[in-house]
Amino acid sequence: MNLCNHAGRSDRRRYGAKAWAALTVLGLIMGIGPAAAESAAKQPSLRLSETVPAGSSLRQLAESNPALAAALAAFRAEAAAKGSVTVAVKTAVAFAPETLLTQADVLAQRREIAAAAAALRKALPGARHFEALQDKPYVVLEVDAAGLSRLETHPGLVRISAGGEVQWARDFVQLRSSRFVDPSPARSDVSPRIIGGTDAGRDVHPFQVALLSKEQSNNLSAQFCGGVLVAQIHIVTAAHCVDFWSNPAKQVDVLVGTQQLDGSGRRVAVQRDFVHPGYNSKTADYDVAVVELAAPVTDIAFAKVADTQPNTAGTRLRTTGWGTRTPNVADTPVALQMADVPFVTTCSSLGSLRPITSRMICAGGEAGKSSCEGDSGGPLTINRGAGYTELVGIVSWGIKDCGAAGYPVAYANVAETSIRSFIQKIVFTSSGTIAFSAATQSVKEGERRVTLTLQRSSVEGAARVSFGTANGTALNRADYRGTSSTVRFRKGQATATITISITNDRKKEGDETFTVTLSKPSIGWALGRTATTVVTITDND
Repeated sequence: MNLCNHAGRSDRRRYGAKAWAALTVLGLIMGIGPAAAESAAKQPSLRLSETVPAGSSLRQLAESNPALAAALAAFRAEAAAKGSVTVAVKTAVAFAPETLLTQADVLAQRREIAAAAAALRKALPGARHFEALQDKPYVVLEVDAAGLSRLETHPGLVRISAGGEVQWARDFVQLRSSRFVDPSPARSDVSPRIIGGTDAGRDVHPFQVALLSKEQSNNLSAQFCGGVLVAQIHIVTAAHCVDFWSNPAKQVDVLVGTQQLDGSGRRVAVQRDFVHPGYNSKTADYDVAVVELAAPVTDIAFAKVADTQPNTAGTRLRTTGWGTRTPNVADTPVALQMADVPFVTTCSSLGSLRPITSRMICAGGEAGKSSCEGDSGGPLTINRGAGYTELVGIVSWGIKDCGAAGYPVAYANVAETSIRSFIQKIVFTSSGTIAFSAATQSVKEGERRVTLTLQRSSVEGAARVSFGTANGTALNRADYRGTSSTVRFRKGQATATITISITNDRKKEGDETFTVTLSKPSIGWALGRTATTVVTITDND
């Protein structure tokens, strides 16, 4: 399935951000089955399933899964102590965001989701606060100890999670990286996360970022992919992490400046994304994308995009991420995890699952140490004399049994010519920067208007940039006339101006402020350091 056309994808983005809540750490992954991936426009749409053996229940699966057994026991203890427990349940329905589906598949998926929820509702007549997500295979409900027992024995459930919250984006990304089947029953799917790693120190990979669901304030729950800061407003991540977004500015934040999902660091809004034009979601070829941020990051070191890939077997490479550490359990760590793994020159063991191309490199294969679920989009780096700061790969896919001896992980090869040139075209060939002439401005209330000057670092070619006002202590309409629009520069034009009306009222209210922020520069242009200016209105009463 080739979802590389950015404009075409935006035309298909029909759903809102309502379901971007969070899946809690205790969610358990039972197993992942095969699925097809074809063109959404011309061929059957992409739908992915987490499956369980026919007729099996969570209780039966727990007989051979100690982690699941322990989690179910914890639910029982909570229900006994509190009288009830709120949980989120995932049903075994093939699923994809509706942005990736044909209209026929949208209708079929909705019917299957509704049928699975109805069957669960019938089996749990005493459940309270029963809420089925309309277009996602999840049900949130409150049950007592007896209801929990029935829930554990209900067939067709793949996960039961604490807290009643769901994070479908994380689930879907993990499924996408794990949808091709090894014929071996013991190894039935593929996916990337870090296991066998250690907590990364504060200075390890400062350029590592996390992609977060914007509507979930808890960073630990909101994280669903990784990424790498390579310039002030650009990160590199995996294509399978971003190509299903409907409106990234409203759905996604990027967490920068921290190695912890504990509320530290800061969130930066996403402006837009660019998927490599060769990306094929069926084969994971060209699995790379560039995400443009809405504001520059100027205080964090970038990763250097490698000119050449490793060429010596055994060369130590470093992978980092916040993905699940324990196979089959959503054991998401707060601290960034780090593992040093060997470069391998052949991916023959993975080649039985999907074709290995020159756009992929492999690393790992050591028992008990690997990337795995949740690390998708994160960095693989090499130390060429300046520490592990040179980016050679982006976490793409691997087997579910992460850390199995002889099975490395596949990474997008950012040094490959077509991938590197794609990144360079967006990130490193900027015509220049556009910014306000000053970070602060002042206007007397009686002047009735303020004129702000924008300047760009080069006059080659035309350019444009959007802007918008936001309240501070000064309020729209009461103190100034809020506005948003686009400024256009002609070829040879170095500066442009914005004029904003000021309200000359008769109130004695002291000096007040509002802000004006630039966004959406033309492709090839970046925002400068003063992308936001603070305007102070000096009171004249």
